[in-house]
Amino acid sequence: MRWSNRQATQIRMANPPPPSGDIHRRDFDVRVSVSIDGRPVANDRHRVSNRGRSTSDAAVRGIELLRNRPHLFAGVLAVVDLHNDPTDVHDDLASLGPAVIDFNLPHATHDAPPGRTNPAEPEYGRWLSRVYDAWTNADSYTHSVRILEDIVALSLGAKGFVESLGLAPADIVVVECDGSIENIDTLKAAAPGAASLGLGVFDHTFDEVANHPAIQRRQVGVVALAEECQRCPLVEEFEGKVNYRVGSDIPEPLG
Repeated sequence: MRWSNRQATQIRMANPPPPSGDIHRRDFDVRVSVSIDGRPVANDRHRVSNRGRSTSDAAVRGIELLRNRPHLFAGVLAVVDLHNDPTDVHDDLASLGPAVIDFNLPHATHDAPPGRTNPAEPEYGRWLSRVYDAWTNADSYTHSVRILEDIVALSLGAKGFVESLGLAPADIVVVECDGSIENIDTLKAAAPGAASLGLGVFDHTFDEVANHPAIQRRQVGVVALAEECQRCPLVEEFEGKVNYRVGSDIPEPLG
């Protein structure tokens, strides 16, 4: 959830229920994004139900329901998986008709880095570059690929909107199903409780959330980064907020 007045509230759901109830009210300005990584062979590698069953059909049914109410449908989110063909993933997601496709990099730490075939090669960058080619080479696509748009915008000195890129203050918090309010969910990769704020919607305001020290640390930009990161010539485009090693409160380069 973004607390900025300029942004609509977005709820991210793996398997959205049939649209019903008060969520339809336009004055709430609530939109739903659906997490899906492509066709079943790609999606079901990681996104299965508690019983280990495919979630692909349910996700697609949810998307079809949301497409009938475009004011609710924010788009789709996919995690980059090097095992999946990037062109196929892009085209499969685009066929679902979203206005926005968000590609998220895997959550990882120094101690548990993202999977790679060759750590010396920029495999994730090459994967995304193939998505860029698929996106820009097709005349019929009208959707946004947010991470790629942000990379272009930041490289030109404009402002981006992806939380993991650029020096802009982080303006996202997570509201869990029980009402607890947490820091951005990527922090959960670092350690149990890393995203916990000890706050909740029943007892605290979002102004209180914004003033929480853990949130404030994500507002100060480049000075919060490790010295090595601050010296990087690309820090203004690709700074990833604050990175910590598991069990440490000292900022470190992502490595």
